[in-house]
Amino acid sequence: MHTPNDGGPRGYKVSRVADLLDAHPNTIYAWIHSGRLRAVRIGRTYRGPAESLAEFTADRRGREAP
Repeated sequence: MHTPNDGGPRGYKVSRVADLLDAHPNTIYAWIHSGRLRAVRIGRTYRGPAESLAEFTADRRGREAP
């Protein structure tokens, strides 16, 4: 079962990922293309699964820790 906050079965749109990570959508695309952020391409759009965002934020927090 999906909740309104988990991105649904297809994941979050790039614009939503940008809002969640407080980043510009172009930055999100750059992270996707560099492999830093995992996403799924559906047609001409990308979707970020909730698991991918959790991994990314955990990794990001780990690098920011002193």
